[in-house]
Amino acid sequence: MYCFNCMNLIGDDGYCPHCRKNNIPRNIAHHLKSGTVLNNKYLIGNALGEGGFGITYIGRDLTLDVRVAVKEYYPSGYVNRNNTVNNSITLDTEKQRQFFQKGKDRFLQEARSLARLSDENGVVLVRDYFENCGTAYIVMEYLDGITLQQYLRQHRTMEAESVFRMMLPMISALERMHNAHIIHRDISPDNIMYLRDGSLKLMDFGSARYFTNGEKDMSVMIKQGYAPEEQYRRNGDQGPWTDVYGLCATIYKCITGEIPEDSLTRAHDDTLQKPSELGISIDPQLEATLMYGLAVHQSDRCQSMTELKRLITSALERIRLGAFAAPYAVTQLRDGAAQNAHGSDDKGAEEPPAQKKKSAVPIVIAILTVLLLAGIGVLIFMLLNPGGSGNGSSSGVTATQAETAATQKPTATQAPTVQETTQAPREAVEVPDVIGMSSAQAINALSEKGLVAKPTSVQDSSHEKDQVFDQTPKSGTEVEPGAEIVIYIAEGSEETQQPATAASTVKNDGGSGNNGTSDLNDPRTASKFTSPHSAGDTLYCRGDWVTLRDRESRFGESLDTIKGGQSVTYLDTAYDFYKVRFNGKEGYVLAEYFSSDPASPIVTGDGTYVDGTILFCVASDYLTLRESPSTSSGAITKIYPREAVRFIRDAEGDGSFAKVEYKGQTGYVLGKFLNDYKYADLKSDTE
Repeated sequence: MYCFNCMNLIGDDGYCPHCRKNNIPRNIAHHLKSGTVLNNKYLIGNALGEGGFGITYIGRDLTLDVRVAVKEYYPSGYVNRNNTVNNSITLDTEKQRQFFQKGKDRFLQEARSLARLSDENGVVLVRDYFENCGTAYIVMEYLDGITLQQYLRQHRTMEAESVFRMMLPMISALERMHNAHIIHRDISPDNIMYLRDGSLKLMDFGSARYFTNGEKDMSVMIKQGYAPEEQYRRNGDQGPWTDVYGLCATIYKCITGEIPEDSLTRAHDDTLQKPSELGISIDPQLEATLMYGLAVHQSDRCQSMTELKRLITSALERIRLGAFAAPYAVTQLRDGAAQNAHGSDDKGAEEPPAQKKKSAVPIVIAILTVLLLAGIGVLIFMLLNPGGSGNGSSSGVTATQAETAATQKPTATQAPTVQETTQAPREAVEVPDVIGMSSAQAINALSEKGLVAKPTSVQDSSHEKDQVFDQTPKSGTEVEPGAEIVIYIAEGSEETQQPATAASTVKNDGGSGNNGTSDLNDPRTASKFTSPHSAGDTLYCRGDWVTLRDRESRFGESLDTIKGGQSVTYLDTAYDFYKVRFNGKEGYVLAEYFSSDPASPIVTGDGTYVDGTILFCVASDYLTLRESPSTSSGAITKIYPREAVRFIRDAEGDGSFAKVEYKGQTGYVLGKFLNDYKYADLKSDTE
């Protein structure tokens, strides 16, 4: 039996321990009746939300046994349903029937197009689409998180550079949508999900429409502050630039906390302030790109997601390399884009165009005049001072300086470009693959490339002692000469630890925050799940059902399902997981759900982290432990990659921060940089 509110498995008493609600269906006459099974596959629960063109329900894919969101095409005012009779919709007039059929066909066609974006991280995944009950349905992944609008209500603003980075996957997805001639037309914080891992996903494509070159007859979709002026006009020229405005308005809201002034008002009197004018810290190129995307008139605006992505990635890469950026105007970006549109080198859009060149004739005349006067001066001086042309002649230096100055273009006329730096850029170095090498071999291999090894010793019995089993950054990544490369060296299990050898000399000296002794303070040594069992013991499942996974992580691939009361063979302990054998398969299960006593109490829970869960830092650089759940609060210490913390359930948390204990100190960290799998891929965008 599944809960109609959260679609998790529950008992027969009707109370859900997962969402802590009674399993009561919401009886709304025009909704599908809770408990309905669509297409012989999808169990429907209560509605999650309703708009002018559709109703979205929580559901369960009974074949794959996963939660889903099911969107129903239900144009309010054109169709009717009375679920006390049946779930089919009814239409009263031929006009309604024609409108409904046209909308349903478009609804399904857009579902087909969106399904092709299944490999894009920035949009909700479409799993299936079909017709049933006289209408159409789209089955999407169930997103575990809150809307970006809800997140902003809690935090008000976000750090500018982080917002641009977080938006890139969504921009790539929109780029592909636009190439398929679909525009979203309703991009705003309430249509973007902020997931538990800190990523963003665009949803609600109820306003999405096809466009073709020259097509202007589109219905008006308005969301004040996020809709460009062309959306206020039925015959307004809508296209990719329309979504560019909505996305940039959303970014503006994220980093300033303010919704941009309505575009119609701006068309008459544009008083929109730049983020920097509101006291926001933002890179000049990112700010110029943002204001370019917020240009009131379509002809002045960034024209595509391709162009927007190129400008943002260029700025972020320059920031990563530490290059200098001088302020410049939005018009420089616009002029550069226009030049690209007329056939110039496409790369030119990444930086502001140079200023218009002046006539060279006056400059040439000035140069010749200065050279002539300088030459006459030198000749007179040499005649009056024989022998004065030696190395000690100050006049010789002056003449040379004058000649050099005369031949150089005055710096005041040079327009700063995005790529200007205070020193010549150094050629990038490709990180070699050192995984599988000994520590000494890895250090030498990195040294030959001009890179600095940053060894970190880890007690790990699954690899040979002194073997490098992971590295950050990964091989093939391009970095600057002298960059630090973290290498993770296996030291074997604590029980088989040998006396110090030459390998111990490669441990850090403490300067990086990981002195090679962190495992002595590893919270897992005092974990609540320290196993009392021995290899070969029989354990019994004390949950309704538990997933056998391929690794010690709640997000590992499912190998099998173990039902309550079934037995497994214990093999080993890995943090909060037991390694077990079940049905001939070896995998990992959450330790809290297993006991050697088949009559022990049933364990209830939703599989989320409980007090004492051991998590690991997966930030590629470091993670800051803070005094309170805010990026502006005081820093306690730094937590480096793969280091362990103990999770503390915090009722006041909003999901973005986690309360943890690290080496005896308690504080808050960004939850998206924690993972219960120690060797999960590291994330590069630290706080």
